[in-house]
Formats: sequence, C-alpha cells, structure tokens
Amino acid sequence: MIKFPLSYKRVTNRSLMRTILSTKYNKRPSLRQSYIRYTDAESIKTLFQKLLASKQASTIACPHCSSSHIIGHGRYRDRQRYKCKSCSRTFNDYTNTPVHRTHYPDKWIPFLKCMVQGESLRVSAICVGISYVTLFYWRHKLSRAIQLFLDYQIHTHTDGYLPVGIHPPRYVVSEMESSHFIFWIRHFNWIKEKYLGRYVSWFRFVFSRSKNVLVETMTDFLLISSSISIDQTYRTIKSVS
Repeated sequence: MIKFPLSYKRVTNRSLMRTILSTKYNKRPSLRQSYIRYTDAESIKTLFQKLLASKQASTIACPHCSSSHIIGHGRYRDRQRYKCKSCSRTFNDYTNTPVHRTHYPDKWIPFLKCMVQGESLRVSAICVGISYVTLFYWRHKLSRAIQLFLDYQIHTHTDGYLPVGIHPPRYVVSEMESSHFIFWIRHFNWIKEKYLGRYVSWFRFVFSRSKNVLVETMTDFLLISSSISIDQTYRTIKSVS
C-alpha cells in the first residue's frame, strides 16, 4: 500500500536518495536496482498490453481529423499502424499519448514510480537512468494530460518562478489537502508559475489514490493520461493555453 499521509513515503525515500547522490557514479547502478521494481520484461509487456487494450476498447478514429474511415497500414516495431482515408495521415495506437515519440519504453515504469512518489527531476534521472531534460518533457506530458482529465484551470499573471519551497501556494487547494500539498510541493523548491495548474493536478491525482497499491497508481497514471488524445511536442508542452 502507498502509505498515508504522503509525508511518510517521502521521508523514507529521501534517505535512499541521499545515499545514491553521495555515492560514486560507478557505484550508482547497483543502488539504483534497490529502488527500481516491476521493470522486468514481463511487467513492461503487461503494462503496455493494458495501454493497448484501453486504446483499442473504443472505436479507432484518426487522431488528426477524427475520421472513422481507417484502414490497416502494416506494422512498425511490433506496433499496428493505421491510415486515415480522409486525411491520408498515418498513426498507431500510441499516437497522441505520453509514450508517443519516446525511445525508452522500458524506462516508463521507474519513471511512473518517481511521478507517483513526487520525486525531483534530479533524483528521477538517477533512478531512471536517462537525462533529466528528457524527463522534464515526460513529466509535463503526463501532468498536462492529467490536468485536462481533471479539467482543472488556474489563471496565472506572470511567466516567472514561484518559490514553492519557501512560500507554498496553499490557496490553490482545499483545506483538507493543504497540509499534504504544502509538504509535497516544497520538495520542488522553484517552479514556473504557468505550470502551477499541472502540479496541482498531478498532486490531486496521486493524493486521491494515496491508499491504493503503488503499481495500481502507476498503471492508472499512464492509462488515464493516455486516454486524453493530445498532440504533445517540445513546443506545445512548454506552452500553456
């Protein structure tokens, strides 16, 4: 079970992260293994089979023009491709999902765990084993989709940074969520004000599932964020409509 409140989980996890950060670089892989779970080939296959099943459960429509006039268009890397007869564009089952255009499908499970546990990009990069710049875009792919799923909007006035580590914006959550949110968001120290709505949505999604089993929350995170069809590129991820 994910421990409740969230603070218990964060404190326990930080002790391990301090050990990893203070360890010589060539010794980190062995420590990383003590953090990563559910990353064997069978678990990864199971996760993506669930994602595929959730996408194919509904009528397949073109993600570019919404037409239902679709035909098969071969396979690429074991993925079924489709072609739209209306706009002539091709796509697959993962188009317009967070995993679209990503090259490390095996890294998504440890990253989802980092997201559920609210880890920083630096810690996530060490645990997952890829660049924190790449993980920045993965984080915002997920949080942007979750924000749309929750239909949560917050109006910001500047494009500056918020010192959430010193002055957490408690006004954006309810009184019941306040203490947990303050502890959770302080971990990030500074965030861009325009992304505040994404962070609140991310927190609320995890907080609402704080009593669930960890792997269930990780799976929900990916499946629900993938249920929102949204074309996410480096440019659109950074923009806030």
